[in-house]
Amino acid sequence: MRRVGLLLAALGGGLLFASDLSEQRLEDIAAFCERFLSVDRSYSDTARKEAETRLAALEKRAADVSQVHFELELTRIVALADNAHTVAFAGPRSRRFNRIPQVRLAPFGEDFYVLRAGHEDEDLLGARLEAIDGSPVSRARDAARTLAGGIPASRDRNATYFLESPEQMHALGIARNEDHADYAFRLVDGGTVTRRFEAEPADPDRIRANSDRWLYPELMEEERGDWRALLAVDRAPWALQEPAKPFRMRDAPELDAFVIQLRQNVSSSGDDIAEFMLESSDAVRMSGRGHIVLDMRMNGGGDLNNTRAWVRRLPKLVEGRVFVLTSPWTFSAAISTVGYLKQEAPGRVTIVGEHVGDRLDFHAEGSVITLPHSGAAILYATERHDYRTGCRDIENCHGSVVRHPIAVDSLAPDLDAPWTIAAYRAGSDPAMEAVAAELSQGATNTGALPELNREFVDPELDVQAWVRRFEGESREVFAKRHEVLEATRVGPGDRVADIGAGTGLFTRLFADAVGKTGQVYAVEISTAFLTHINETAAQAGYDNVTSVLGQSGSTTLPAESIDVAFVCDTYHHFDAVEPMLASIHRALAPGGRLIVIEFERIEGTSRPWLIEHVRAGKETFRAEIEAAGFDFVEEIEIAGFVENYFLVFTKRG
Repeated sequence: MRRVGLLLAALGGGLLFASDLSEQRLEDIAAFCERFLSVDRSYSDTARKEAETRLAALEKRAADVSQVHFELELTRIVALADNAHTVAFAGPRSRRFNRIPQVRLAPFGEDFYVLRAGHEDEDLLGARLEAIDGSPVSRARDAARTLAGGIPASRDRNATYFLESPEQMHALGIARNEDHADYAFRLVDGGTVTRRFEAEPADPDRIRANSDRWLYPELMEEERGDWRALLAVDRAPWALQEPAKPFRMRDAPELDAFVIQLRQNVSSSGDDIAEFMLESSDAVRMSGRGHIVLDMRMNGGGDLNNTRAWVRRLPKLVEGRVFVLTSPWTFSAAISTVGYLKQEAPGRVTIVGEHVGDRLDFHAEGSVITLPHSGAAILYATERHDYRTGCRDIENCHGSVVRHPIAVDSLAPDLDAPWTIAAYRAGSDPAMEAVAAELSQGATNTGALPELNREFVDPELDVQAWVRRFEGESREVFAKRHEVLEATRVGPGDRVADIGAGTGLFTRLFADAVGKTGQVYAVEISTAFLTHINETAAQAGYDNVTSVLGQSGSTTLPAESIDVAFVCDTYHHFDAVEPMLASIHRALAPGGRLIVIEFERIEGTSRPWLIEHVRAGKETFRAEIEAAGFDFVEEIEIAGFVENYFLVFTKRG
């Protein structure tokens, strides 16, 4: 810490006190050195040297830089530790500088999407941020990542504070002006739009919420009246309901499972975590379910000691499997909890979702300091957590981890199920759908072989080649497309899911049929097909078409969101039949119709290609569908159909 000592000595000697402002900044630097840098243990030797060098340079320029540049440079010096728990908090900083009032963004993968918008900018809901002042958003994202440590997904959690502040972006060379910026978006319909957003000045009373709060569609009290959410509250999956409740549970008979959700690892006013853990354990026993799902996706941490004993007992409460759901928001003590669970029953615990929000080796256990003049709030870290070795032969490890070690090879998902923007927009829960698909793998009708669909999930799929194949007169359903449309009896106001939409042939026909009061969902596992559908729908001016990224075993559509499910030459591609039919059943409104057009497969009659390509005949497919909760209505004869048949079912119950 020799350089820090020099900095403090310089301050003691009264150097650089050219103005009150520079004096205040030098006092902030002195406090930073004494109360943060000298006690934090997370920096490597190389990173500490760079931090001290940059701090000395900032000291020399203290009187010359803007306040926002001063604070952001301190923030970047903190971030050199590359430790997610060593952080200058973005939320408090955002209230000291300007912020656009028109939209609120949240990260999905590498991109940022609008989840809240003012009523004048409602058309931006669900839009992807593409550029700021003509510069690609990747450049702004990279700049934001210099303001935090840890893995990229962790850094992106609070990047939106930076992206929503022209003043902060201007200080780092992203925005051209500090009071406004031009934001370019890719709309849901595939179109693009650029808006100039004027920023509101600093406001200490601005709404206090991190970007994970925007994932919950229920508006906060402070938002009511002025803001709109992308997802309607009544369409939100269970995991994103009741944001004020830190602990929740429910029975899931459709999975033979009991679901427990922990959004934090500490008690809060009116919600005692110890009480909840006792109640949830009793509820699991009383339910008699075979499996447990523990949802930790929105858990930012707390105290690992609170949940350790409880989570170790969870596998003993059921005879089956334990699924734990994780995401980049799974952080700190939540990661510890996942580690203890995985370690307790490695053969029975399956991690589902996305990678947790930190590495398995990090520093934590510090306190927050506040700089005296800027008000910057900074968290330092003093003790190490190593969940790869259980802190074996490592000095300075956290005492609880030394006494109760965690040693796991990885906490990466066993089943990848990211919450994509398409799934979010549709109100579906990919992780829960993945659990359903996994539990169904023991079913007798396992469906198509994976290789049958492999080429469709290739992002480099030659879509135009498939357009020529799917939309040519030699294909029966194309030649008779108008007769098929008439037979579906789809009309104005209907909500239709084109499941396995392919190139969008019937998606476009349904869009005309349902009109402006209806809605068509193009469901596909192929992102290349969905891109093509978005482009053609935009070109045709259809604003009633929504593309939906499906999954193996799931349409990802929300419950009772459609009136008609249309499956044309696609049923034989289902590789997880039971969960897919269950997903369609859930998505249909009461009395909703399932229409299946398939190839006839008759030994000795059908073409060899059909015998090889289609796994079973009409009677088998009909029996599977009826067993999934559908009633057979009729088989419709289409003049000109030779190799295809047309079956209609209704949702039972």
